[in-house]
Amino acid sequence: MDEGYVKIQNGELFYQKVGDGDPIIVVHGGPGLDHIYLKDHIADKFPSKQLIFYDQRGCSKSLSKNSDKEEFSIKQFVEDLEELRKALGLSKITLLGHSWGARVSLYYALRYQENISFLILLSVPPFTKEGEEVFAKNAALFGAPIQEELTMMHTGAFFSLSKKEINDWYAKIFREYFYDKSLARKLVWNFEEEAAKSGMRSHGVLMAEKVPTKEEFLRLIGSLEVRTLILHGENDITPVEIAKELASWMKNATLITLKSCGHFPFVEKPKEFKAQMERSFAAL
Repeated sequence: MDEGYVKIQNGELFYQKVGDGDPIIVVHGGPGLDHIYLKDHIADKFPSKQLIFYDQRGCSKSLSKNSDKEEFSIKQFVEDLEELRKALGLSKITLLGHSWGARVSLYYALRYQENISFLILLSVPPFTKEGEEVFAKNAALFGAPIQEELTMMHTGAFFSLSKKEINDWYAKIFREYFYDKSLARKLVWNFEEEAAKSGMRSHGVLMAEKVPTKEEFLRLIGSLEVRTLILHGENDITPVEIAKELASWMKNATLITLKSCGHFPFVEKPKEFKAQMERSFAAL
């Protein structure tokens, strides 16, 4: 297993390579999480590929105590990803983003589509102001059982938690993202205290960033021609209608939805997830 650090503007990104074959760069969610939850669940789903996982700026092994708005922006995260690609000597890549990572991945494609052979967007977030309003209504229903935990995030009480309390907090949060909540215990993570708090600082800055209106986003996405797979659970916290709308706006996108599935399809529907990936790569 090959791992190391790549220099970026005012920092470093930790990366880890798994397997051999054509490269897939994997972009984790959050914002503010790390690559572990993805590596432990999808590394075996692409046996003929090399997966390159990394921790985004301010997350886990790419730790940062800085939360400067200039450095914590979708634009900067796109440039960080490009620095990673160049530093690893990669030309064309498959780019796979989950949740918030799907947003980073799509914006990377808008800026550097010539570097991408295939774009995979899993459990997509809303990309427009109007979409965020729809998401907020649905998220309020999902969040009803975890109001105390959400209040801790919004008031800053999260930053007083110990490592154990932080991991217990995430266990309660992640559980609500599953359709079959008994499967939530299978999700792998283990946050260190300092890394989790750094990630939460970046989360606060990035989630406050302005999102384009539908009209603005349609102008942005109009030139995107990269072949794209969107895979979304029908019971995701992000309503499936948002994924359907995104697919309809893109020139070369295929949408796959999974029944009885929430935000982590590679945990809830691992066999279906692997089969869909195999079919998609075979069709390239």
